Amino acid sequence: MDEVDTGGASDDIERVGANFSVAGMLEVRKRTRGAIESIARRLQPGMAEELGVEVARQTLKELGLVRGWHMVVVRFGANTAREYGNPSAPGVVLAMTIYSSSISARSEQL
Repeated sequence: MDEVDTGGASDDIERVGANFSVAGMLEVRKRTRGAIESIARRLQPGMAEELGVEVARQTLKELGLVRGWHMVVVRFGANTAREYGNPSAPGVVLAMTIYSSSISARSEQL
């Protein structure tokens, strides 16, 4: 589990067992989707994948999603084809290519 250090703070909505509820799980799912959108907005061209992971961890902490049921994984470029749990190749950065009025992100190896 990839738990985020919260300095002792906890959010009962992420708990399982006796505190589990369908409504709580749906709320966490909603928050998680919002977190993914927030993380994506914070990723910038030129950012190394390793920094992207730190941005994701910080964003999750700010949003109160601290339980960390899975590893925090942010992948760019060729690393996106790696299986979950396999480490990324280091040094991959996010680059931006602009095609007329549309923007698409791509990654390059340093």
